[in-house]
Amino acid sequence: MAMHQQHKQNNYQALLAEIAEIKPMLRRHLAGANVLTDEVSQQACNSQLTRLTAMVAPAQDCIQGKNPDLQVTEQNQRPDLALVQETVSENTSKLALETGSVMLNRLCTLFELSQFDRQLLLLCIGAELDPEISSLCEQLIGQSLPNLALALRCFSGHCAALSHEQPLVYFKLLEINSSHYSLLQRSLSLSQWTLFYITGEPVIDQQLMKVIQPIYAEAPRLSGDDIVALKLSETRRDTPYGERALQLIACSDERAYQVAALFAAHQQRDIYVWNLHHLPTNTEEQNAYLQVLEREIIARQCLMLIDCQSYMDDEKNRFDEFSVKHWLERLFSELPGSCLMYASKPLELLQLPVQHHEIDELNVEEQQQVWQYHLQDTLLETPQEVASVLPEQFKLTSRQIRDIASQASLASSSSETKTRLWQYSREQLRQDLQGLAHVYSPSYVGWDNLVLPKQEKQNLQAIVAQAQQRHKVCRQWGFAEHLSYGLGMAALFAGSSGTGKTLAARTIASCLHLDLYQVDLSSIADKYIGETEKKLDKIFRAAENSGAVLLFDEADALFGKRTQVQDSKDRYANMSVSYLLQRLESYNGLSILTTNLRAAIDPAFTRRLGFIVQFSFPGKEERMEIWRRSLPEKTPTKDIDFEKLARISLSGGAIRNVMLQAAFMAAESEQPITMGLLREAVEQEFFKTEKTLNENLVSDW
Repeated sequence: MAMHQQHKQNNYQALLAEIAEIKPMLRRHLAGANVLTDEVSQQACNSQLTRLTAMVAPAQDCIQGKNPDLQVTEQNQRPDLALVQETVSENTSKLALETGSVMLNRLCTLFELSQFDRQLLLLCIGAELDPEISSLCEQLIGQSLPNLALALRCFSGHCAALSHEQPLVYFKLLEINSSHYSLLQRSLSLSQWTLFYITGEPVIDQQLMKVIQPIYAEAPRLSGDDIVALKLSETRRDTPYGERALQLIACSDERAYQVAALFAAHQQRDIYVWNLHHLPTNTEEQNAYLQVLEREIIARQCLMLIDCQSYMDDEKNRFDEFSVKHWLERLFSELPGSCLMYASKPLELLQLPVQHHEIDELNVEEQQQVWQYHLQDTLLETPQEVASVLPEQFKLTSRQIRDIASQASLASSSSETKTRLWQYSREQLRQDLQGLAHVYSPSYVGWDNLVLPKQEKQNLQAIVAQAQQRHKVCRQWGFAEHLSYGLGMAALFAGSSGTGKTLAARTIASCLHLDLYQVDLSSIADKYIGETEKKLDKIFRAAENSGAVLLFDEADALFGKRTQVQDSKDRYANMSVSYLLQRLESYNGLSILTTNLRAAIDPAFTRRLGFIVQFSFPGKEERMEIWRRSLPEKTPTKDIDFEKLARISLSGGAIRNVMLQAAFMAAESEQPITMGLLREAVEQEFFKTEKTLNENLVSDW
């Protein structure tokens, strides 16, 4: 910090020395403007000039070391101290000019300013920092700020220095007061940006201050990211400047920013990110924005990552695509090698070729590295073990992993840390599917809630066991290399309505501590070609990232048999089924299909199912147990006979509906649940389903 302050102070002193160099020029022009024509006055002036010359000469010899023994003894021989000080100042200025102001030198070099441009800047900043210069300007041209006419009188230059294409005006280094009709007479001043830059305190322009941000490479550095960054460096080195634009293709801005920061590190330059969404819609404003952005990139000698993703996503506010692409081409052409784009899909410009560099998502091994790095400061006893399990279930980004590990580090024990890591990972990836699926959080729905035959329950428990051991078998034991259909699991639950298929799916998800995505099939099927596939892909992607259990209830509506093509409708319907088959194969999580009609499911799906569980209609013993479990302990009852209730042939779902209906009737009449109320509820259930109730079965209730 002290060294920085010293450099800044040295720069400022050198700048003042350069400003002092132009004051004698202004004084000479002021003296020339005030020459007296009166003969007497002219003679007096000449006499005074001769006297001053005689007085200054010895002082100059003394300063230059030619007469070190000079002794001034008489008052009238004492040199004019003001003139001596000016002479010393001029000599100091000449010495400073050999090095000059570092920041002014840098500005002139980067923007290729001429000597006249530099003198114009000095004249303008002198009027800002030195009251004498503003006073001289006032005496010479009647205003405290200089103008082009004054600069042309003092320095050797041309009025074209203030044309719109020259750097002083194009990059808005100077501000021109447009109040005067003549360009030569318009007052000139430094822009605020230029003033801060030259004086050693560079700032980002106000137009960009809130919309460009520096980006840095975050730890840990993954080898895959370094490989892409090195390829970018090679492309930039081998491609002639201005002949090609570079684009990063990534699934998230985080991945693009990381690779871009590594690329900048290889170039030993800073990098900033700017969002294309901030580009004005007006063409004139776009041009002004381009100039300001170019000025910032040149002055800082930095790289700029243009984030195009939000522009592509925002269909409502997207403006003229031609104008945007033309603007990007100008930016890449005028600042070759300093910019690159990012979007999730390839972009093409109008004339300038674009070279795309794709960044893959974090694979399991890379996620494990990130988890291990961020779990070092937690209370976990075996962080390596935890870091190897989480990536198998959740597909997280580096930033999400960092945030989750930071939150979980506040836990008070190792077991609590594990619980929090799992919970936060699940919640981080939960998505709003906008009506395409219902998301159920894992709640306490245990095996006791399911009343099923022993074999069926064992099959369900086998699904859970396989899901829990998939990491060991597939990754550690190497079976993943031999699985042609991916690492996913698929199960079919077949049986009549109300036999517990959906409840079984929720039980499995709860045992695995995962969300359950229950797909709303009515919102999936779309009459427009290709829309069904888009909606399915969105659901599968959300489920893959979150590790959720995917439930297709009443799946025969989507997974039905393909038919012989009779017309275009059959052809496109078969295409949807084929797409669904391919997507189900590549899905790495657990997917469950339920159906009332097993025979309606396409055989191609059946061959890829790891489990098929047939849910049979409950017998009398199962129905009695379901009646018992449907009645909460706190519920007031009177003379309930479960054996009589089990006579009625109802499914598990229907039994729960009857019990709930009887409870509402009991609450309304302020009495406990009785067999009479249950009879009324049973009659309503049969009436609802248009079935006939055998009165002999309920006559003794």
